[in-house]
Amino acid sequence: ETPYTPVYLGGDIPLTVRVAKELPLIGAVRAVDVGIRFKSIKQMIEAGYDDWTSIPGVGKGIANEILNKDGWIKPIP
Repeated sequence: ETPYTPVYLGGDIPLTVRVAKELPLIGAVRAVDVGIRFKSIKQMIEAGYDDWTSIPGVGKGIANEILNKDGWIKPIP
């Protein structure tokens, strides 16, 4: 799976998982881990670098992509 391959989640999937799946380099499996870590979209938006890198499979490169995404969260200091 590449970061740009659409993966469709069906069933009763939490909103945080659905949103996470749309983030750069976050596939369906990592999206579930993001949903476990963050219980709301607000928590995802307010999360910092250390919060994102605490998720299994999300290292500094993926965290940088997420935090520096245009219009998404905030740049890393």
